[in-house]
Order: sequence, then structure tokens, then C-alpha cells
Amino acid sequence: MKKFIILTFISIFYFGCYRETALPLSPIVGTQITTDNIETMPSGVEATGIVGDYTLFNNYVQLVVQGNTWSPNYCLYEPLSGGAIVDLATRTTGYSQEQISKNDDGIHLIRQGVNLSSQTVIGYHSIHVTQKDRDMAYLTMEGKVFDLDGSLSQSGAVVSPADHSLQGVHVQTEISLTPSRDIENNDNAAVNFFKITTVISNTSQLTVPIYTVHDSVLLQKNTYDSFIPYPDWGFEKPREGERTSVTGDAYPPYVLFQSRQENSANMFFTSQLDGLFSANRESEMDSDRIMVGKFYTSQAGLAPGEQLTYIRELHTYVSSTPPQALYARMVNYYQESLKEDSIYKQTGTLGFVYNANASPGGEFIAEHISPEIRWFDGKSFQPVSPEKPFPVWGSRKLSSSFTFEVPIGQYQLQAQAFQSNPVTFSYRERTDINEDGEEIVVEEPFYVKEDKFFNMGALDIGEHHASIAVSGEDDSGSRRLYRFTAQPTDGGNLPIVGPSPSGAGGNTLYPSEFVTQLFLPQGTFDIYISHGPLFYVNTVPTTVSEISEINEYGETQTSFSSSESTIKANLRPAIDLQGYFSADFGIATAYHERGLNNPVNVTAFAEAEDLDVVFFVDTNKISQTKTFLAGKSSILGSFVKKDDDDDNIKLDDIITPAFAYCTRGVPTETYPYGKGSFAVLGILEDDISSNPPQLWGDPADFYDQVKSTFPDSLIMVQNPRGPLESQRAFFSAIAAMLGLNANETLPVDNAYFSRLSGSGSSTTWLDFDLIQILDGNDYQGYLQTRADWFNLLNAGIYKPITGGSSVGSTANLCVGAVRTFVAVTPGSEHKDYDMTEFWNSTRQGNMFVTNGPIIEASIGGATYGETTQGSSSLELKIQAAAWTPVQSARIYVDGVLAQKLQLDASQQVRFEGTIPLELSAGSHWVVVEAGTELETYIPGTPAGTFSTVYRNHTPIAITNPIFVNVN
Repeated sequence: MKKFIILTFISIFYFGCYRETALPLSPIVGTQITTDNIETMPSGVEATGIVGDYTLFNNYVQLVVQGNTWSPNYCLYEPLSGGAIVDLATRTTGYSQEQISKNDDGIHLIRQGVNLSSQTVIGYHSIHVTQKDRDMAYLTMEGKVFDLDGSLSQSGAVVSPADHSLQGVHVQTEISLTPSRDIENNDNAAVNFFKITTVISNTSQLTVPIYTVHDSVLLQKNTYDSFIPYPDWGFEKPREGERTSVTGDAYPPYVLFQSRQENSANMFFTSQLDGLFSANRESEMDSDRIMVGKFYTSQAGLAPGEQLTYIRELHTYVSSTPPQALYARMVNYYQESLKEDSIYKQTGTLGFVYNANASPGGEFIAEHISPEIRWFDGKSFQPVSPEKPFPVWGSRKLSSSFTFEVPIGQYQLQAQAFQSNPVTFSYRERTDINEDGEEIVVEEPFYVKEDKFFNMGALDIGEHHASIAVSGEDDSGSRRLYRFTAQPTDGGNLPIVGPSPSGAGGNTLYPSEFVTQLFLPQGTFDIYISHGPLFYVNTVPTTVSEISEINEYGETQTSFSSSESTIKANLRPAIDLQGYFSADFGIATAYHERGLNNPVNVTAFAEAEDLDVVFFVDTNKISQTKTFLAGKSSILGSFVKKDDDDDNIKLDDIITPAFAYCTRGVPTETYPYGKGSFAVLGILEDDISSNPPQLWGDPADFYDQVKSTFPDSLIMVQNPRGPLESQRAFFSAIAAMLGLNANETLPVDNAYFSRLSGSGSSTTWLDFDLIQILDGNDYQGYLQTRADWFNLLNAGIYKPITGGSSVGSTANLCVGAVRTFVAVTPGSEHKDYDMTEFWNSTRQGNMFVTNGPIIEASIGGATYGETTQGSSSLELKIQAAAWTPVQSARIYVDGVLAQKLQLDASQQVRFEGTIPLELSAGSHWVVVEAGTELETYIPGTPAGTFSTVYRNHTPIAITNPIFVNVN
């Protein structure tokens, strides 16, 4: 089948490789964002800056600070967020040598608080920007401490009953961007960090119960690895009554946030070691909050007239910067001047190597075990004890080699591979000559000396794995891309070592179309090889076991072998579905906070899932897409609607890129839950705009601007009934503003749907084109969106529905797990296909949404999105591959369940026949749904092979309506 890739990413052209070469420094800029300089704001869906915010940037880094301090009720992810950092990105030189953002912001926000709690926050009531000269700019913010959970008042603090602020406590935070200590004699040295100073002053006559000041980093769950959870050293919440205790909470003076996403910047905090650097973690449903800060040394709290000062640097580097380079920067930059008693006053280098394939999923920790090293416990410097070695490099994934700078002294390395026992290395073996002239083996401790390199050598982590040669072919012998899933028989997750591209998230790989060597650790597994819902799934059980043999010297040697050394999967279709292209209307690449893979890899994943059309609707810029793709046409295809070259079949004949983008309405005082998230699809090359319309103001105004700029485009509401706290869910936000409960259906005649455009046109908030009814496995959102959609249909308002995978981790929400089959002329899988028919079918709703079941339905010859006259018999065919369980089908007439069919699970064709419908005179609409009855579905209920291939999903499909006029 012909494959089409609809692209929205812009920054792949600048996909960074790590480099040391510095760019000439541009002037440092500090300014408030206005309509006149809005182009200075970083873009991307995670970008949340708006007019009125403040920004600091040079040609390396940029941050945006939330400027809306005018309302104590204003909420961006959480209350009192004025003054929070809402964008943190790196910058680069664009195609035309202009300075642009790399759009790699990966955070929700960074804000300040006290006592390592998310409920004792610092809110700012004023922000002032100072542009000192071309080499320095800074923001000064004045604020208060707020007691949201009552813990401070319970501890004796005087709290205002009006706004819950502490009385007599003043906070000032300064964020500056200035040339670093390294560039006094180097005009081209990079400035990749912001200096942040927070001072809490007690101006009252009472001691206030403040013991720490911290930065609270709110992140999308599982998007960053935090470099701070050292065993026995951190994330240990004080027990009841031990608020002032600092025992067990000590760190090196840096904290790294290493991105798992391929387009989210890495970042780390560093701090002077004049107070204890400590941390706490709180996890919520879909986000992680990491708080890092400094303990105050007083046991009683902040005394009258005292100040607590927290000075740190916030560094940010592109996602391709390797961990070793980030570590070196943390060591080198952790404070402006090293104190004499700092553990980093004298350093050397430690290194080791080993075979990466030997330990899939392995981790290691490097620990300082010398008594001469001293650490700060909040009061004084203490020696490291043998019972509690000091971790200078901890909880990192194993790779083939590591070298890193560490304080001088003696070390040990603890490593553990998947399904292997932990191993401790504390010495290396070397040969020496004794006094008798004999060669002996000497055990030499790992001891790092100042400015010296100590090589630990090749470490034996173990060979607990076996290799398997895997390939996928169809009946003709042609090779296909495919998806490989290995599931331990005990149901656990499995790290796999294999080729790129591989999906992050455990046990799923997308191997190449050629024979691929994969590695499995010791254990028993079921292997699944799949190619989308229309194809059979190959299931192969295999066991990797240990084999012991005696070699020629009488020594016992062990190795590991698989019961299946070669697997050739036959990827033949189970269902022959003609006249449709399958499209994923909701992929999140690494340009989205949920996406973990770059668009190039996702393109390969889409081929492996037998998708025809892919939308990357996860960024709000398209200005550089054309430039990038034009240079990559040999890989991604041509840009013409119809190629004139019909003679030679080449890659740019079978891939037709188009353009799309998305935007969201951020929360404001008027719209505290945001104004939804919208994707703009079907943009033609001739209509490309470098600055496409954004949802800055009223949605109806946005629709007018889009249609004026892109006349043939389609506007799709993304996941309209998503979680309210996501601040992206259009229908959920309207329901909340109407005062409805979360599970109440939206009335069609509400004040927001009918709100007119401010431009004077007749456009309303309802004048979008498409509704995304299913976003990944958000089945609660599906049920609520379905109810809202039925309401609209009964009011005579037809908006066709789509579905998308919402892919983030390819194991849990894989590409194409939810897709939309769009009707096209049968036989349209030829090269040079004109996409006009696809867009027309999408606009009309000639399509159905599914993650497995296939529904073909018609009434009087009319199918989805079409109208028939007089007929009242439904021709229905429901199919599913044998590995997809489909319990029943439901037929809805005018939003009411009219009939329910129990399906034959033993056959591929679960139902085929004519169903008479009892329709009264007038106009009606009919929708068919098949699969799990979601009203009674319990998330996590197993569905056999389907649950393994499409983890966290349950089979469901729904059609667009067929309209029937009965005389």
C-alpha cells in the first residue's frame, strides 16, 4: 500500500548532535513579551508562554517566566504560578542565520517553595525586567510564602485568612543571564545557564517555621530521568516529628534532569555547598514533581531578622548531549568558587569498559568509600563512613564505557544486570614481580589521584542473554517492517537490547526489514510479531537458559542459549479491506511532552504498523518544515500534489508529505481551564505560512484566521474531553466554566458554543471541522466525547469524528494503536496518488475509528457521512483478526441504543447480514459501535494477545453516522 506522511515538525533540520564548538555570543536580551516581539517566544505544544510573560535569552538558551501575577486564583498547572518558569529551551542558528528557539522545552513549570512541600509555595506579585547592557539582563520578582495546606499555621506561623500568605515574610528572587566565569577572556564561550538567587527574609518579631527553600520542577510523568535518587541518600521524606532533621538527606551539589525524549532539553541545577542540597519527589496521575533545594541549619526555623539565601544555576543543553558531558559540566560548574573543604577541590578521572549486550537493563552506581572525603550534613562537614559510601555517580544505565571526573580517593562500583545478581567491584588485578622474581597477581584498589586517570579495566558484568535472528516476510517472500514484542511469561516488563529504531518503554521493538539480531536475557518468554490490526500475529514461545560445559582444560564454562535461534514470521493479512487508507490522527513525537521518539523513527514505526497516513500534530510551527523536507526529499518524498514523473518508481513517488500544525489556548483569568487544543490539517504547499495563526484569543477568531490563511484546511478538536487539569481539553473546559460535573453532557445551546467571533463574522466556537473522539486509551474521555457528539448530532450539528494513538511510549501507546480508516477509491494504493479525495472523505466523514475491529456498514447504498432516502435496512459486516476479541456490536439510532448484537468470536467475520431498523417518519442518523462495552469496562482487564500487542488498550470501533430521511 502507498504510504503518506503528514508532517508538522520544524526543528529536525537542527537535530543537534552534541558539540563543543561555541557560536559567537549574541547580545543577552531581557524583555516582556508583547504583540510587537511575540516572535521571540519559543514554540512547540509544551510551550506555554503568552503575551505579558517575560523572557531572557541569548543564542544558546532561553526561558520564559509567567507574567500573570494579577490574580491569586490564576492557575497554570497549579495555583499562584505567576513568576514560575514555564518555558526552558535551547537556541540555535536558523537556516537564514537568524537566532531561533529549538523548541525543546520539556518542562511544565519550575517555581519556588519552602519546606520541600508542594503546598507551601512562593507566589510573586511583581516582576521587573532590567536590561543592564548587551552582556547582562535579569528579572527581579517580589513575593510571599503561601500556606495552602495549613501546615505553616499549624506550626505557629501567622497566616492571613484572606489569601493564606505568611505575615512578616518577604521573598525576592532574581533570575539573571550573564557571561559566565569562563568567558572573561573568551568572547565565544557558551553561556548555557541562568543564575537564580532566592532570599527569604523574616521581617516579623516571631520565628517562622521555614526550614528550606527549594525549586519545584513539574514534569510530564516518565519524560525525564532524575539524577538524584541515590540509595540511602535521598528522597527520604522526614518522618513525623523530624521536620528539622537533616540526617539521610545529603547530595553532591548538583541535580540532573536527563531527558528521555529525543527533542527535550537536558537540564541540571548546581548550588554552592553552603547548605545541604536536598530533594523530594511527589508523583501524580500523569506528572512528576521534583523539589530540590537547601536546608536551613537552624532547628527552630527562620528567626526574626534572619534571611535564608539559596543561590543556584539552572543549566540547559540539547537532548543529544551525552550523560558524561553533562556530568562533567555539573562537576565543573557546580559553584562559582570552590571552598577549601569542598569534595571537588581536587579531582581525577575514573573509567571502565564492558560489553553493553551483556547486561540489558543494567545500572551502576559509583561510590566514594574513602574516609578522607567529607560531606555537609546541614551543620558541618562530616567524614564518609564505610557503612554509607558517598555516591558521586548513581543509578545510571550501563553502556559500553564510562569515564568521568570524580573527587580523589578510593571507589567501588556496584552494578546489576537484568535478571542477574548485583556485583561489587572495588579493585582491579594486575601482574607484578615479587622479591623472589616470581610473577604474581596483585589486587589494586580503585584509587583516584589528583589530575590522574584510573582505569578500572574491563569489568565482567555477565553474559546472561542469548541472540535470536528475527525477520518478517509476507507470502511472496517480500520483507516487511514489523513490531516485535517479547513478554515474560510471568507478565513482567522486559528491557530489550536490539537495533535502532527501538521504542522506549520496555518490551517493544521496531526492527529493520532485514534479518535482525535481538538479545533476550535468561528466562521464558512469549514473542509476538505483528504488522497492524489487519494482519495475523505470529506467536512464538522461547526459553533462554544457562548451559554449562567442560572445556579442554577441564574448566566449567557457562553460556546462554535460546530454544528458538531463528524466527521467520509470515506477515500475511487476515482481513482484505479494500477502499480505505488508515490514518493516525494523533501521534505525539518528541516535539510533544508525551512523545519519546523523533519523527524519523515514528515514520518507520508507522510503516511497521501498516499505516498509510500519519499526522504529527504536536507543534505549533511549520516555518522550517518545507526547508527541511525539501532537502530530504530523497528520503521523505516530494512536495507536489501529483508527481509528473510516472515512469520510475522511487521513494518520493510513494510518499507524499503534507503539512499540519497544532496550537492550544493557555489558561487566562477569563478562561482558567484553557481554551482547548486544535490541530490544523490538510494545509497545501502553496498555502504555507511562516507564522500560522495561533490560539491567542477567542477560538472563533482563531477559526476565522485559519480559514483566511489556509482556505482548504480542516480544524480538529484534540481530545476534547481529556482531563480538566491538562488545560487542553476544549469540552471539559467549557463544562467546568458552565458549572457542570465532569460526567455531565454538554448542552448544545450553551453560552460558549454560541459565542461569536470578535471580528464581526458569524463564526462561533462550534465552527471547527472535526472531533477526535478517541485519544489513545482515554476511554473515559471517549464515553464523554461520544455523549457530547450525540447531543450535537441530535441538534443537527455534524462534526465527523477521528481517532489517534496519542503515542508516547511505543510499548504502552504504540503508533497506530488507534487509527481512522478513511474511504478512498478501491485500488488507490498506486504511486502519485492525489490526496484531494482523502481530504474530501475526511471532511465528509467517510470514515470509522478503530483500534482493531473493522466495521463496514451502509443503508440504501449510503455509508458513513452520507445520506439515504427512505431505506431502513442496515447492511452490516464486522470483522476482526483472530487475536482481537470483539464481544458485541451496538447500533445507535438518534443517540439511543436500538439494537445489541452478540458476535461470533470463533470466526474472522464476526457478523454479516441485514438488520431492519424501525424508523419513524423524519430525519435520523445511525452509528455502529463494536468491541468492548466501555460503560462497564475495568481498565487493565486482559484481552489475550490483543493486550500484549496493544498494551493498555481494549478493542473498540465506532463509525461516523449514516443519515436517513424517512418519508
